Amino acid sequence: MTARRNLDIFTSPLAFSVFCVVMVGIWAAMMLAPALLIARLKQPAIVTPPAHAEVAR
Repeated sequence: MTARRNLDIFTSPLAFSVFCVVMVGIWAAMMLAPALLIARLKQPAIVTPPAHAEVAR
């Protein structure tokens, strides 16, 4: 029987867990980065009405 290497991703639970965490992190970055960039670039200007404008009822 061959010896198991500690970092063999197919046989080491620790290495597999680290691999999964890294992959989920990369996936989350790929999902969030475009959304955050679009939200940052397309911020609407804050328009305040003039002080003397009548409030619609």
